[in-house]
Amino acid sequence: MNLSPSQVASSIRSSLNQFPKALSDQQRNIAVAVAIGIHIGQALQLPTSKVDDIQIHHATVNDQYVTSVISWINEAFPVDFRLARELSFKFYKFRYDMAYDPDAFIRLMPYLSTAFSQILPEPVVDILKKQSEEVNYNDYIFMWSRLIDSARQGREGRDGEEVAIVS
Repeated sequence: MNLSPSQVASSIRSSLNQFPKALSDQQRNIAVAVAIGIHIGQALQLPTSKVDDIQIHHATVNDQYVTSVISWINEAFPVDFRLARELSFKFYKFRYDMAYDPDAFIRLMPYLSTAFSQILPEPVVDILKKQSEEVNYNDYIFMWSRLIDSARQGREGRDGEEVAIVS
C-alpha cells in the first residue's frame, strides 16, 4: 500500500490522538521519532553473520535508506530527524545484539524482569525481580552469567563437547 507523505502525516496525527492528552507537543514529537525509529530498526535487514563493527556496517549499508525514509515522512509531518535517525540505529543494534551477542539478553534481564510477568511463571519473575533489587547491576549480571555458564557446561558435557570449567 503506497501512501503519500500527506496520508502518512494524517495517519500519524490520528494515531497521536489516541495518546493521553496530558502529553506535551514535545513529548508527542518524541513519540513520533520513537515510532519511526522502532519501525525502521525492525525493517532493516540484519547482516547474515556477525560483523566487526555494527555502527560502520549500518552507516555503510543502511544510513542512506534511513535518511531517505525519515526525510520523506518529514516532508508532510515535521519530525525530530536526528532523534528518529539515532533511534533507528539503536533499535537496529538491539536486534543485532540479540542475534549475535550471546550475553545481550543477560545484560537486559534486570530491566526486563517486570515485563517477564507476561511470559514467565510468577515464581520465576519473583526470583528475577528479587535479585535485581538486592544486588547491584554488575553483581546481578555476574551471578546469572556464572549460573548460565554452569548450565552450558552441563549441556556441552552431555553433548560430548570440550568443557571449560569456570571456578
